[in-house]
Amino acid sequence: MTQRANDLPLPASSGSPSSGPPGSGPFVLAATVSAPFELALSAGVDRRVLLARAGLNEGDLDEPDALVPRDAQTAIWEVVGELPEAETIALDLAERSELGAMGVVGWAMTHAPNGRAVVDSIRRYARLFGDPYIPLIEHDADRTVIHREFEPRIVATRVLPEYAPASTVVLLRRSLGLEADEPLALEVWFQHSPPRDDSRHRALFACPIRFGAPETRLVLSGAALERPIEGRDPNLYAYLDRHALSLARGVPQTSTLAARVS
Repeated sequence: MTQRANDLPLPASSGSPSSGPPGSGPFVLAATVSAPFELALSAGVDRRVLLARAGLNEGDLDEPDALVPRDAQTAIWEVVGELPEAETIALDLAERSELGAMGVVGWAMTHAPNGRAVVDSIRRYARLFGDPYIPLIEHDADRTVIHREFEPRIVATRVLPEYAPASTVVLLRRSLGLEADEPLALEVWFQHSPPRDDSRHRALFACPIRFGAPETRLVLSGAALERPIEGRDPNLYAYLDRHALSLARGVPQTSTLAARVS
């Protein structure tokens, strides 16, 4: 029987926008913006130019648990997508990713019960990531399927649609202690066109890859996801989970239909 992780209750908004930065929202956790921001800087993008493109002020990303407008995140991914090495830069970032860099969400994942719980955390803390980036997740006995359909503006960057599944694979392999020959990814789809050379993609995912697909999809081994997270602390997980859910409840969302459609 297939279980949809989407049936997990998403945290309800507190109804008060006072906890977030000014703007029309929605908002995301600053920790989810820092990774592409630092990548762009390391590739030589001028810091002042990057802040201006993202509509951010110096210091806005200093606190990982702070909230910033989701548009800032999108703008930074667009800058990264404009870099000459855009066809593989998402994989570079994924291979350097660390769960701890994601703030409280990442630390909660570090102490989650197993790989399946790590995947479900993407929806459990949904408001901290921003609605358009939250996938549909389906579990059955043999596999877990993560579905995303990115908007054309994001697909055009090709960076975020590749970083999301690539970082998931890298971080899960590391957290579960999987050996190089133990399967994790079973299939991956991308909405954008193929790169000139897909050898890096094939090496990282080690599974069939489809480009030009109708959605972004990552299929994972159900058996691999049942493995416990190495070094997890159940008591620490319970504390971090409560804190992450508390932050999620405080994320202001757009409240009117017109604003959500926009």
